[in-house]
Amino acid sequence: MSGGALQAFERGVKEVIGIEKIGGDDHMRLMRSLVTEESCLKCHSWRGYKVGKILGGIGVSIAMKPFYALLETGTVRLSVIHGIVYLFFVILIVLGGTRLKAAHGQLSESENRFRELFDNMKSGVAVYEAVDGGNDFVFRDFNRAAEETDRILKADVVGRSVLQVFPAVKEFGLFETLQNVWKDGIPRHHPVSQYKDGRIEGWRENYIYKLHSGEVVAIYDDVTESKKREEEIRILVATDPLTGLRNRRGFMTLADQQIKVATRTNKKMSLLFIDIDGLKRINDTWGHEEGDRVLVSATTILKQTFRESDILARIGGDEFAVLAVDAAETPEIVVKRLTGQIALHNAAPDRRYEISMSIGTAVYDPQRPCSLDELISRADTLMYEQKKNEIR
Repeated sequence: MSGGALQAFERGVKEVIGIEKIGGDDHMRLMRSLVTEESCLKCHSWRGYKVGKILGGIGVSIAMKPFYALLETGTVRLSVIHGIVYLFFVILIVLGGTRLKAAHGQLSESENRFRELFDNMKSGVAVYEAVDGGNDFVFRDFNRAAEETDRILKADVVGRSVLQVFPAVKEFGLFETLQNVWKDGIPRHHPVSQYKDGRIEGWRENYIYKLHSGEVVAIYDDVTESKKREEEIRILVATDPLTGLRNRRGFMTLADQQIKVATRTNKKMSLLFIDIDGLKRINDTWGHEEGDRVLVSATTILKQTFRESDILARIGGDEFAVLAVDAAETPEIVVKRLTGQIALHNAAPDRRYEISMSIGTAVYDPQRPCSLDELISRADTLMYEQKKNEIR
């Protein structure tokens, strides 16, 4: 009867009465429809409910066997009995309605509490419904923190595809995570990653869960500022404060990466190990501040000589290293260009002293690979041999 009653409710029928077998005996069943009212929308609008929508029905049943026995007493008596039974059902419906309203009030209070918690969470929360067999996801809810993080209103996302609202979500990697969680129900952590499209850009960390409703929820934080601080710290740790070039640590890290790339792409590179000649004499004669100015001037000369793609570093007090990644130039060409820049610097008027550099070079050949330490050692040896020859 319940299936037929629900169909009748959809056609506008308010109540359905009938006799059906329960446990082999006749029972009279009365069902009344439950219809969405305006007050219901305060808590259930996010589920897509509308005023007048049939939510289901409530019903009661009573065994007919005792009443059949009374049929012999006459039609009048039977009518009275039917009236009593009907009144009994009406009373039960009224009592049931009262209890339903009380339950609805408790549910409303619970959902209001959930909504307050949802909207006041510091983390962004987005609720998705899978559509098209998991090939897309549609927003079903979006809290205030999510609005602030992604600079878009809830009204502008609910009901829309995630691919429309966040067109770079696949490149970001989150879309695949949503699909996996929706398929197997296993929660996943989508690690800190950079999201970037034509509207917004930032770093996000996501935790993805599947709800009992089948919807998928993402709880996420904007970690852009912390990533910026990490990058600033990383740069400080890897940078020489006087010259602004990479320090030894920064040079070793980046140069080692370039060696791996050169090995994979089969390209040669040149490494130059450079020492500023006579820096101690300048420090002793004009003071350490003047010695610092020499180091800054040497940095300027190196920047004028090499390309932005080359890796420049101050790896010691008066020692510099350069990894020239342009395989088209031989070390001899690079050194010639460097000595030319040194000559131009020294030719400027009013120089109290000239800058001089001892230079050692080594070539990284992917056909005969070696470690970065070995490459530096070879260039360092050649540089000191040049310095000894100049002293003689």
